[in-house]
Amino acid sequence: MPGDTGNNMKYALISDIHANPLALELVLRDITLHDIDKLLIAGDFVGYYYRPDVCFELLEEWNWIGVQGNHDQTLQDFVSGNSVMMQIYREEYGSGLDEAVKRLTLNQRKLLSSLPEKRELLIDEQKVLLCHGSPWSINERIYPDAKLEVFTRISSLEYDWVILGHTHYPLVQETNQTLIVNPGSVGQPRDIGGLASWMVVDFGKRTCQLKRVKFPTQKLIRETKLLDPKVPYLAEVLMRKPR
Repeated sequence: MPGDTGNNMKYALISDIHANPLALELVLRDITLHDIDKLLIAGDFVGYYYRPDVCFELLEEWNWIGVQGNHDQTLQDFVSGNSVMMQIYREEYGSGLDEAVKRLTLNQRKLLSSLPEKRELLIDEQKVLLCHGSPWSINERIYPDAKLEVFTRISSLEYDWVILGHTHYPLVQETNQTLIVNPGSVGQPRDIGGLASWMVVDFGKRTCQLKRVKFPTQKLIRETKLLDPKVPYLAEVLMRKPR
């Protein structure tokens, strides 16, 4: 299988960093406490917030494999000057991609554009699919309360593991011997504001454990109100209380 990687290694799953280095730095600090060998990143490095360049600098010290998310792909519309798409994006999601164009170095931008939409990996004799939305679409959302038919369809692909992102909600679901997992979001968790999530995974033992890391939100909330006053969601989601 393409993308064979090392055996007997511990992995951290992270996703949806969304240009939030305050959260990423604390998550990476937590990861160092768990003897992690490699990161698997399920996309959306950019978008919503404002310092993707710092996030890539933080990741330089790590051994990681990643895929693109939908915001990462949309960045190409900003780079190419697609004014229609740019305006649609700004109205819904704010100025995060404008900041990405402004702040990412050429090498960081090349790295991001070189990432595939999905990857097949072989880890500890486990067939692993790493993607962002779903195996079929970068924009599809597989929520924890999805119907059983959705998980059954994913399991029919006969991977041992399918790693997703995109929803910003953690997920662990085993269907027909396929473990379907989503580590939730580092930069914009949507179940509890300001509480980043990631997962420790041992593929050989078929175990995963969700980890949560609190990050400060006040500075970022002030930035959203300054840069994106017409998109209040960017601040509101950071203050979300558990249901």
